[in-house]
Amino acid sequence: MSQYRRTKNFLKIICVAISLYTISTFIFIKPSKIYVGSFAGECGKGNCKTNYEISADYLKIEDTSDDTISNIHRVIKGNFNSLQFSIPPALLFHLGKFGRPDCNDGGGYILGFNLLGIHFNYEIEKGHEPWYFHDMTNVIADRLTKIHAIEKKYK
Repeated sequence: MSQYRRTKNFLKIICVAISLYTISTFIFIKPSKIYVGSFAGECGKGNCKTNYEISADYLKIEDTSDDTISNIHRVIKGNFNSLQFSIPPALLFHLGKFGRPDCNDGGGYILGFNLLGIHFNYEIEKGHEPWYFHDMTNVIADRLTKIHAIEKKYK
């Protein structure tokens, strides 16, 4: 294969990849399970990390503290479709963290989801959301507020 042909094929692949990435920033998908939560910076006393698994028919609560006796693991059955939200597939191109969550002991937000059997998990510092999901921490904070209200009813 000539150098010209290899270069032409490489440019085609790059164009397709850029096109897929661009398209994935404008469409949103709704995973069957979404994980939201928050974590503390320096966890001295109290909750260090709180995770909620949201599915259509249950809400799983996992509060982790520095004192393992007070850890909470609970499942609430019900209709939780209203807590689910859509995410841009462009997140699949990003791994790990947005910003520097937990820097200066500030803590951060957690977002996770399952897609095609693969689990994706992100830690997010408020103010460092990606441009294609600029209200990510606001959406997570909104869901946490709604979940806390539901949680109070079942205590």
